[in-house]
Amino acid sequence: MLKANNCFTVAAGIVSDPEIVNGNILKLRVAIDNAGYEKGSDDYTGYFDAVYFLNDEGSKQNAEWVRKQIDAGNMKKGSQVWLLWGLRQERYMTNEDKKASKNVLQVFHVDYNSRAGRREGEGSETEKLSKAASVSMPESF
Repeated sequence: MLKANNCFTVAAGIVSDPEIVNGNILKLRVAIDNAGYEKGSDDYTGYFDAVYFLNDEGSKQNAEWVRKQIDAGNMKKGSQVWLLWGLRQERYMTNEDKKASKNVLQVFHVDYNSRAGRREGEGSETEKLSKAASVSMPESF
């Protein structure tokens, strides 16, 4: 369930082609500038695994759109995206029977980063929603 006090929005670049597992889990590997900065290092980029549950009732419309973008080959390595996400810790046992964990971005919404530009045919769901909202929202809101 989406909790407003535990969500963040970030611009990221997809660094490997997205993978849909079992038909309902989207796995992404993304790069986020300044996320992995270490003192004295020239590398300002952090790399993260991200998961998006495509069958979640709360994000059904966006999940259908994301699936269409991936199936059409539009959302792939090199795409610039906005992610609405929360941090999730996955715990597991290693092959040596030791407890281990890693932090993963649990994604709730995906859209293209319109500032980064898109290739032809990559429509932005956020732009469509913004146009629809502007019709019914007063300018002073």
